[in-house]
Amino acid sequence: MGYRTVMNDVLVVGAGANQDIQPPATQDWMVTAIGSSVWVGVVPFQVPQVDVSLWDGALGPSEIMRSTDVRGWMRPLRLHINNGNYLRLNNPGGAGANISWSATLTRYFGAGVSNVISDLQTVGAAAVYDARPPAGYDWLLTDFGSDQWLGAAPAGVPNIDVGLWNGTIYSQILDPASGRMWEPELEIFASRTTYPRITNVDPAQAVICFTGVIYRYYGAGVSVVESLLQTAGAAGSIDFQPAAGEEWRITALAGTLWVGVPPLLFPDLTAHIFDGTNASMICSQTNWLMQGHTPEIFVDNTNYLRITNTNAAQQVVGMSAELTQRYAS
Repeated sequence: MGYRTVMNDVLVVGAGANQDIQPPATQDWMVTAIGSSVWVGVVPFQVPQVDVSLWDGALGPSEIMRSTDVRGWMRPLRLHINNGNYLRLNNPGGAGANISWSATLTRYFGAGVSNVISDLQTVGAAAVYDARPPAGYDWLLTDFGSDQWLGAAPAGVPNIDVGLWNGTIYSQILDPASGRMWEPELEIFASRTTYPRITNVDPAQAVICFTGVIYRYYGAGVSVVESLLQTAGAAGSIDFQPAAGEEWRITALAGTLWVGVPPLLFPDLTAHIFDGTNASMICSQTNWLMQGHTPEIFVDNTNYLRITNTNAAQQVVGMSAELTQRYAS
């Protein structure tokens, strides 16, 4: 006999009331859809009248999506929760609403340990929190939130910076002044050596959060995360090139210097597929082709990623990536 893997419900939630989505102590879930009988906003950008937050029963809630803003609603949800860190749905309307949600069981672990690494932290103004795996683990982070937001509705986003940090240099992936970069589903890989750093850029203390899962336990082996950072001089180029016999999948690009007008700020860089002689542009700071979508760039030792700093000042550039295959070259 099997067990249930589809988790869903429709509940009447009163005005201002909450509904928690909390797995049993032995299960991990991934929430993929949230709805309501009441929608708000201006067509075609209406969203369900629900505020979605991560909550641990004491700290938070820390908002990932709001009914006043389109952030997070226009792409697939991948919100990983367990019994300790789960979702709180709030009906901010003046009347009751039928609120629905859909989830899937991602792991039944019984007497074992949860695979979900979602977390909340209280962070002071200008302070940081590092989402750093313990030794022997790789993580995959799929979303971020805060109880402090920036920007006018419907373009508000969590007022945090999210980037990669290796203990020495940092490069940014998400900026609250660039709402467009907050639109896609996120896949940011974390290893023990290079991992996401979350900065509270709000003038007030904030409760920040992230959702994600243990991507791989390798123990005394080798990480499959290929997230890397390098400092590029003015007009300088950095090649992110797999070793012979390796293939990588790149899911995010990063830079410390951004250009444009909010909410259309982009990292001040260009990205090319490069074969050592010829370069072909796949992304630029004036035409960020992957805006609204998760980058998915496959490279190997022959055709790899070249990032060029298009700013007059030095900056740190980088990428989030995973090793997808290692074979005899």
